[in-house]
Amino acid sequence: MWPQLDPSDTHSGELSDSLFAALNRRDVSAVLSLLAEDVSYENLGSSTQLRGRSDVGRFYLEALAALPAEAVFVLEGAEGGGSAGGTDVGGGVLQAGVAWHLELGGVAAPLSRGVGVYWAHPSSGRLRRIVDAPEHTVKQAAPALSHWVPPLLRGLGPLVLPAARGVTRRGRFMRGLFCGGATAGPPGVL
Repeated sequence: MWPQLDPSDTHSGELSDSLFAALNRRDVSAVLSLLAEDVSYENLGSSTQLRGRSDVGRFYLEALAALPAEAVFVLEGAEGGGSAGGTDVGGGVLQAGVAWHLELGGVAAPLSRGVGVYWAHPSSGRLRRIVDAPEHTVKQAAPALSHWVPPLLRGLGPLVLPAARGVTRRGRFMRGLFCGGATAGPPGVL
C-alpha cells in the first residue's frame, strides 16, 4: 500500500525535509507515506503523545485544517537546507534536528517558531519517532528584568491592593465577566 523506501538511500534529514514539503502542499497522503506504521509523535508544547500512523496522520490533518491556506513552514539553518543530522549507522543518518517557523504571505508569523527531532527506522527508512517543541505563546520574564519587578510591585501594591480587595468581594460580578456576562451586574452591586 505504501511506497517502499530504500533505507540505505534514506536519511532522517531528507525525510524531515520531505515531511515539511508535504505539509506545505497539504498532502496528508504523502505525509503518511513517510511514517512508519508504529510511529510515535510527541509535542512538548501541548504534552500531546500519539502512537501509530493513523493517529499521527489524523493529528497532521487536523493541524493543517486549522492553518490559513497561505501559511507555510520554513526550515531554518543547516546551510540553506532545513535539517542537520546525527548518528550515522550503515550509511544512513538515523536522527535529524530541524528548526522551523511559520510564514504567512512571506512574513514570519509571531510566536510560530519550533524545533523538532526526527528518527528514521533503520529497516524501513520511514520516520519512527517525531518530537516537536513549538514556541510557547506565553513567555517568562527575562532574568535581567526580574530585578526591578519586586520593587515595582511593592511600590504599586498600596495603590492596587484596595481595588483588588474590592473586586474579590464582587465575586458575582467577576464570575459574570468570566462566564459570558450571564450574572454580571454593575461593580457596586452584590
